[in-house]
Amino acid sequence: MQLSVMDPSIELMGIAAVIGQSFRDTSKTFFQQVIALQKDSTWVSWLTKTVTRSARPTLSVDLKDTSLLALCTGLKIGRNFVHAFTHAQSEILVNAPPPTPTPDGDNSSITSEPAIVTPKDTAVVEPSNLFVEFLQYASIVMQHIKDEKPSEHARMSLIILSVITEDHYTTQFMHDFSINYRVQFFRSASRYHPCQILKSAKPEPLACAVLNLISEFIMSHMMLNFPHDLYFRCLLIVYRLMDYQKRTRFRLPYQWRTLWGSLLALLKFLESNESYLMEQMSNFFLLCTQVVNILNIFLIGGDAILSQVGSYDDLCYEIVRNSSMVSSASAMGLRYSSVQSASMQATAKRFLSALTNLRSVVQHFTPKIDAFSLEFQKVTMEREEILNIIRTNYDNLSLKLVDMTECFEKNSNGSKDKPFLTSFVANTILDLRQVYAVSDSVDVFTIGDDSLVQNL
Repeated sequence: MQLSVMDPSIELMGIAAVIGQSFRDTSKTFFQQVIALQKDSTWVSWLTKTVTRSARPTLSVDLKDTSLLALCTGLKIGRNFVHAFTHAQSEILVNAPPPTPTPDGDNSSITSEPAIVTPKDTAVVEPSNLFVEFLQYASIVMQHIKDEKPSEHARMSLIILSVITEDHYTTQFMHDFSINYRVQFFRSASRYHPCQILKSAKPEPLACAVLNLISEFIMSHMMLNFPHDLYFRCLLIVYRLMDYQKRTRFRLPYQWRTLWGSLLALLKFLESNESYLMEQMSNFFLLCTQVVNILNIFLIGGDAILSQVGSYDDLCYEIVRNSSMVSSASAMGLRYSSVQSASMQATAKRFLSALTNLRSVVQHFTPKIDAFSLEFQKVTMEREEILNIIRTNYDNLSLKLVDMTECFEKNSNGSKDKPFLTSFVANTILDLRQVYAVSDSVDVFTIGDDSLVQNL
């Protein structure tokens, strides 16, 4: 039966339940491996295994090609499947309470930073649905993009998130205050912390989980082998969420400093490695412009998006704190705005135009902060002191409206994904042949996947 003509009945709910259980099995197994690795990371355990030469536990991901493909197909060609995607509950909800609604009048309460999951917490059963299970699976594969197969799954997950944020119904569902979940997601190891499982401190709208997922990806993959195509997709997802909130004047109770910090860190990385990255990507300044324009959404429309008054002060503080990076990025744009290449000139000038508001914030507040520091002879200033200066000096801060639609629409054309989707479908069918011992004499494209790719 075609998904496009199916009603949101038991058939669609059954399909969604099967896909959700597939993602859940992978996430549960992987999170158990992370917990085992954390238990094994103590120095006593390390010394014991070194002496006895015992094998140390490793992380492996059970990739779900067919589940991702079925989910992407359902969301793209089955309009009624969107209802199943957002409402199909997993089996753990049979005896569990429904998602916790937010009390009236408490919609503006800011969510806390995600908490680290301990072995004791893993025994707690949380309400879930297919959307939650997909986000948890995506958080795992998006942290393993150095390997080819997980990298393909990361890209497919971001394509699905793009489809989700493009649909008004699912975007509205993500921002519903009465439908809250606690979503777990994986944080890979870095020089500052071991691999961890993070979970929302309290039930929150799913848009918060999506922003956490994207922010974590942005912060953890700034490397010289830069996955710029995945970053373009991430920024498009964030832009669509911000555009919805701006149009509907929706105030999401989110820790926006997490997103701002990741965007400013990304801009600093791009500016610091411009010469190397320009060899890898022809649209370097387009990516820089998209980063700056997302910050412009908050600077220009913060009154419609930010749920607390102090959040705008925090945004200006973060920009002022990165004033040297803003100056360096401006100098970079000026250098390339006078090169011989006409296309490079145009993109560099658009980047400089988008950067105007960030430069205005720096130029407006920096002299006032320096004057305060000089008057009270303070070499270093506390964060609260700088915030007080910002709060009392908004007069004469001039910002300009920026047209940011064009720079995101250029990269939102789904036709660019067709070669990848064709390859993903073919590889999935070949893998299924090996599992079910289908004869290799059967042509890959005789099983109906050609029409499937067209629908994708």
